[in-house]
Amino acid sequence: MFKRCSAAKSILEFAVAVSPAIVVFGIMMIVSFGTNTAEGLFFSRSMRGVAVRFLFITAILLVPITLLSRLLTLIGKTMRNAPFSIQLVRAEVSTGGFSRLVAWIIRPLQGIGLSMIFAKYILGFFEYFSSTSYAGAIFRPTMFLVNSALASILLSIVWSLDDLGVRIYNRKTTEVHMAGSYVGGILPLLFGAIGVYSLFVGGSPVDAVVSLLEIMMVLYSPYVLFAVLHHKFVGRHKAMLSDRLLLGNLEVKVGEKEGG
Repeated sequence: MFKRCSAAKSILEFAVAVSPAIVVFGIMMIVSFGTNTAEGLFFSRSMRGVAVRFLFITAILLVPITLLSRLLTLIGKTMRNAPFSIQLVRAEVSTGGFSRLVAWIIRPLQGIGLSMIFAKYILGFFEYFSSTSYAGAIFRPTMFLVNSALASILLSIVWSLDDLGVRIYNRKTTEVHMAGSYVGGILPLLFGAIGVYSLFVGGSPVDAVVSLLEIMMVLYSPYVLFAVLHHKFVGRHKAMLSDRLLLGNLEVKVGEKEGG
């Protein structure tokens, strides 16, 4: 009985954690169903197209989680052997709690921002699903897949470093920074701005805004699932993943000489 209650509680907690993804995906499905002629809506011709694309994008984003141990091992060895003035160190900080702000807003927006650098290729990929011809549009879908995979790998590494309480310590300046302060914060904003700008160039501002909103709705649910499952995976394998990083012996208290 206890095991059943525990399993039911875990399922309920997971359902709550991914509820924004379910809501946004449900809205797209309902709108697609409610408009009898959904041609072009959310870049899809049918409800099935919306569902298939959602599963496809989510699967691509989740693949790096299965490779996370190897990726962190590579990062740890590279940082340990490279002649840099910086090293990865362990911070005295509790990172085990689930943050709705991070999982529902910050990290999905980081992912969407990274994806937006290839905004035009994303549109091409979506048009591939809405097109009646499955023989064309090979290059753009390929670029979208490559972009999504690279964004997923980068974010998976950065999020893991933050969730594990890892900081970047500069031996020359003795400054300590969060691992995601630049890569996880500035880069998505920069790439997102570039992608948004590309949508507005050579087109109608209204069409660009509509396309931007549709891209955000299409990508939001997969990135929320990615963020939640990534957090749970890191939480369950925290000790093992920390060992893979070959962290330095310096213990850093959060707040001491720590920059954003």
